[in-house]
Amino acid sequence: MWTWIAVAIVGIAILFVGGTQGGVFDKLLSHKNPTPVDFRALTLPESPNKYLIAPAGTTTAKADETAPSFAMPVADLKIKFLAMVAAQPNVEKLWESPDGLKFQYVQRTPIMRWPDIIDVQLLAQDGGSTLALYSRSVYGYSDMGVNKARVTAWVAGLK
Repeated sequence: MWTWIAVAIVGIAILFVGGTQGGVFDKLLSHKNPTPVDFRALTLPESPNKYLIAPAGTTTAKADETAPSFAMPVADLKIKFLAMVAAQPNVEKLWESPDGLKFQYVQRTPIMRWPDIIDVQLLAQDGGSTLALYSRSVYGYSDMGVNKARVTAWVAGLK
């Protein structure tokens, strides 16, 4: 019985230490330093563990959903976007373009720290703005709708 208790304590300790930012799971489950996405030349994988929204004509890839338009200049959308992302749990910025309108993030699940990569491009559009947003899993084939839920939540946070 004491053996099982010791195993349980060690298991909990590994989850606690491994499941923290920069912990063991972050190192074991690398996000593999992805290259920022060029939405114009994007090719989507066959696996269902991704979700893309984009305005028409922004990408050759078939978007899962058409991106909404926002009645604000792209500079205001950027401010709102950065504030919304800052409020998300377990998100780390990997890259920002020199013009400050393209971003790449990694967001990790809370316990096991599975990484998902999110690329975003903010775009001016007819006096307003819009965005292209592509979220995908680094590991696995299915994501049980996590990427779609993330994209939906992030866009809702901008309205």
